[in-house]
Amino acid sequence: MPVTLGSLARKSSLAPNPGLSARQVERTTLPNGLCIVTETMPHVRSVAMGVWVTRGSRHEDLADHGLTHFTEHMVFKGTDTRSAEDIAAAIDGIGGHLDAFTSRETTAFTAKVLDERLPVALDILSDMSLRPAFREEDIEKEKGVVLEELKMDEDNPDYLIHDLFTSNFWKKHALGRSIIGTKDSIQAFSQDQLRDFFTRTFHPANLLITAAGQLEHEKFVDEVAARFGALEARTPEPDAEPPKPLTQIVLRKKRSLEQVHLCLGVPIHAMTDPRRFIGYILSTILGGGFSSRLFLKIRERAGLAYSVYSDPQSLLRHRCAHRRRRHVARSPRKGHRVYARGVSQPQRQSCRRRRAAPREGSPQGQHHAEPGIDLQPHVEPRAPASLLRPHLLDG
Repeated sequence: MPVTLGSLARKSSLAPNPGLSARQVERTTLPNGLCIVTETMPHVRSVAMGVWVTRGSRHEDLADHGLTHFTEHMVFKGTDTRSAEDIAAAIDGIGGHLDAFTSRETTAFTAKVLDERLPVALDILSDMSLRPAFREEDIEKEKGVVLEELKMDEDNPDYLIHDLFTSNFWKKHALGRSIIGTKDSIQAFSQDQLRDFFTRTFHPANLLITAAGQLEHEKFVDEVAARFGALEARTPEPDAEPPKPLTQIVLRKKRSLEQVHLCLGVPIHAMTDPRRFIGYILSTILGGGFSSRLFLKIRERAGLAYSVYSDPQSLLRHRCAHRRRRHVARSPRKGHRVYARGVSQPQRQSCRRRRAAPREGSPQGQHHAEPGIDLQPHVEPRAPASLLRPHLLDG
C-alpha cells in the first residue's frame, strides 16, 4: 500500500482535556510541521474548515502597519489559476460560503460546505492561501476599498471607542496599533512588499488547518497533505516583548455625534491561563446579559444608557497585558453612578450556565473582509468551530 504524507504524520488525541473527552477531536502534525485538527460530528451533513495563520497585526513592523489585513483582502482577488470571479463562482456553485477575518493575533480563511463538497472547498482554500496572485492593478484597486473601510470605522463610534482605548492602553506597541492601518500606510503598500510579507508569514510553523463536521480524520489529513505537504518546514519566529499597559484618561470630541461612548479597561489573565475563567465569570456578572449589574443598574433602573456591557478580550501570548472592557453608550448629561456588591450564589450559578452555553462573539478587535462574497458582519464561530483556534498549537 502506498505511503502518504498523512500516514507518516504524528497523530495525537486531545482527550486529556476533560472538556473534549466526549468529543471526537483528533490532531495530526505533518512532517513539515503543519498542524491539522478535526472534530468528527456524525449527526451533521456539513463541514466547516479553516486555514488559520497564527499571525496578526501584533506581529507587524511599523512599516508593515495594516499589511496583514490588506493581505487578507488580496487573497480573495485571485490566484495564479483563478480570478476573483472564479473563486466566487466556484464556492457559490457548490452552495458553500467563504469567510475571512484579521485580528491582532490571527488571520483566518474559512469555508462551510456540505460534506460531499469538502475536497472542492479545500482545493479553493488551499489555492487562495498558497498561491495568491498579488496583481499590481488589483492592489491599487483594493487600496481604495480598504481606505473606504477605514473611513467606515472612523464613522462608527462603537468601533472607534475600542480602537481609541487599545491605542492608548498599549501605547507605542504593535498591539496598540489599529488592525486596518492608516491612510498613509495603506497607500504605501507595494507588490514587492506584499509578496515578501506573504513569503515570511504563510509557512507551516504559522499555519493551522482545522475542520469540524461530517468527516473522517485520516481522509481529511490525506487531502490536506496533498495540498500543503510540499511546503518547506521552518522555525517559528520569536514573539516580540509584550507591552506594558498605561493608565490614563483619553478624550476625543466628535461634534457630529449625539451620544457619549465610554470604555473602561483593566488587565486580566492570558487566554492560556487557568485563572481566566474567574475573569469570564466576573465579566458576565458585571455586563454579560440582561440580568447583569451594569445592564440592570444603568439601563433598566436608571434609564441612563441604551447599550452597556462587559467584554473580556484575552490574548494568546504569555506575559502579555490583557483587558476587560466595559462599554457604555449614553447621552452626554447622564450616567455617573455604577457600584458593585458581593456575588450571590444564584448569580454564580447563572453565570456558569451562561458561560457554558454557545455564544456569539463581539465583532470588536478584528476586521472581517472578503470583498464581494459576504457583506454580513462578522460573528465568531459557534460551538463546533470553537476548535478553530490557534491556541491548540500550544499542545
